Amino acid sequence: RPSLLERARARFSAPLDFEDPGPATPQSLAKDGVTILAESEWSPPRLHCSEVKPGQPLAWTSLPGLAMAASRIEGFRGFWALRFPGTRKLEFLLNDGYNNWQKNGGANFVADGPGLFLLRDGKLRRWAEGTAATTAPEAPQLTGDALEMAKEGGIVFLFQSRWAKPRLHYRPSEAEPWTSPPGEAMEPSGLDGFPHRDGWWALRLPTAQALECVPNDGGSQWHKVRGGNCHIPGPGAWTLMGESLQKLGQAESGGKPPAAAVAVAEVSDSSAPPVALESASEGLRLLEMLEGKNVVLLYRSAWASPHLHCRELTDQGTAGTWSQLPGLPFAASAAAEDLEGAGELFVARLPAKVRGLEFVLNDGGPHYRWDKAAGGGNFRIPPKSEGVWLVSGGRLEKLQPPPSPSDAPAVTAVTRTSVALSWRPAASSVKGYRLFRNGKQVASLASAVLQFTDSGLLAAHEYTYALAAVSTQGALGSASPTASATTEAA
Repeated sequence: RPSLLERARARFSAPLDFEDPGPATPQSLAKDGVTILAESEWSPPRLHCSEVKPGQPLAWTSLPGLAMAASRIEGFRGFWALRFPGTRKLEFLLNDGYNNWQKNGGANFVADGPGLFLLRDGKLRRWAEGTAATTAPEAPQLTGDALEMAKEGGIVFLFQSRWAKPRLHYRPSEAEPWTSPPGEAMEPSGLDGFPHRDGWWALRLPTAQALECVPNDGGSQWHKVRGGNCHIPGPGAWTLMGESLQKLGQAESGGKPPAAAVAVAEVSDSSAPPVALESASEGLRLLEMLEGKNVVLLYRSAWASPHLHCRELTDQGTAGTWSQLPGLPFAASAAAEDLEGAGELFVARLPAKVRGLEFVLNDGGPHYRWDKAAGGGNFRIPPKSEGVWLVSGGRLEKLQPPPSPSDAPAVTAVTRTSVALSWRPAASSVKGYRLFRNGKQVASLASAVLQFTDSGLLAAHEYTYALAAVSTQGALGSASPTASATTEAA
């Protein structure tokens, strides 16, 4: 079985040559090959692409594509770059490495011929001498004194970041819904002592009396505070720098808020330390997991090294300590052969004492991409919910034991080169069946199919057959008793 690293390399390998153009002038890159410069909030954006050759089919990179490099091209700092030496025409799309895509009005972008191409504001243009890279800075919308503004009511939130256009995903209280991801756009700050040139962004929420929030880059990067959300307990003017959340005092701040830091409001139970994982879980098959007494989490992901950032939920209704970022590493799961679905399957098995879990998933960093529940919240496995849980496509569901055929398949006809079989339908609803010959799968069949002819066999040979049902969740059940048949002599 190939290692996780080998499979990751294979997944992200490309069928064409590419490179970081490195320090260069635009003029030097406009002569040969195709170079793409993209202005993007994603970090880094991925280029899913194919060289276009006359009379040949497109050979696309494996999803999500090639990670672009931070541009070091003269005059284009702040862009992302990738060069394809020797390529004369390139068709491509841009994505955030997960499930957000930038397309050309629903179609693909095409760099038609060698040269340097700029992708900005959804439009692809060929670079020409004199093309400007920079855009005029946004004018600050919020100006004046943050403390005076806060006295009028609500919350003034200031965030220091080098993201191009940060967003604030928030909810005023647990009883109110979250904003739709990625949240509300923050504005360049013109507030006294917090200039936009120093990376300050501002958002005023005039009716908010408290706030739970997570700043993000509008794509896949989320700014966490000690691994959790940022909790603002009351009205006023608040600043977030790194992991330090502070409330402004009455004195002039001069850009250095003097108030004491506010702790992140996480409910913790000191008796519940950070969660650990059981070892040797990667070799377990699905039926072994279902028969166990642990909470087992299966995760389908295109990430090479997904991590589980989590804390325990206890039977007493308290919560444990969050894991240290990026969290606990998943392992590639042998149960991939037992569970239908697209994408790599990973597993994390928790100790038997852990019976409930709150968690989010990420790509392991350093530029974090997060997979959260619908609405931007955390996933939750309630206490006393031992079993196997699957996260796929942003949805968490508990897997049920798949049905098992009670009888062996019946041999209905035999020739020199074939064996015909039939079977009774499973006792409960199923997605389909898999038929095995001598322990190896030979057919995957829909639920309505109750017979199969295995052909291309050798004369005068004995073969053994077994049947297994696939549940409506795509889980493979245990095999039926076997049936044997010997093909006729030649």
